[in-house]
Amino acid sequence: MIKILLKKGQTGFTFVEVLVAMAILVLITGALSTGIYQIFSVNRITQDETIAIRQVQNLGQWLNQDVLQSQFRDVSVGTGFPLTLQWDYSGQGGNKHIVVYELTETGVILRHDYVDDAVAPLTISVASFISNVTYSSTNELNVTATVGERTAFRLYQITPRVS
Repeated sequence: MIKILLKKGQTGFTFVEVLVAMAILVLITGALSTGIYQIFSVNRITQDETIAIRQVQNLGQWLNQDVLQSQFRDVSVGTGFPLTLQWDYSGQGGNKHIVVYELTETGVILRHDYVDDAVAPLTISVASFISNVTYSSTNELNVTATVGERTAFRLYQITPRVS
């Protein structure tokens, strides 16, 4: 057994000193834990908001591209979907397109592109997390995306180009 020899007048820590040291250690650990939790919380909220904004912007990008090319549109007043856009450049060496935007029950907006009267369209997902879409009689499409507790809202004007 190892015996620790103390010099004359030297003593160990008292019980009160050990308790004070442990209390200080608990306070420091609590402060660090709270700080780390706040960092992760803010990061999650920021990430949710960024995803929501990106979803409505992605839809806007696709709509802008298709509306600028369209010669005809058919929109359901109220929900705004299905939104059908059509253009025909077959007489000028191009293709005939019918693009249909559809909002699924799970909040995903699908874009179906029928080229030259194809039976099977090319379908892609252009936006997710869409919680609300309304179309007004003034050709305004209101789109809201919700991710977690964060939402993003955009207003798009659906007016085809002048022929």
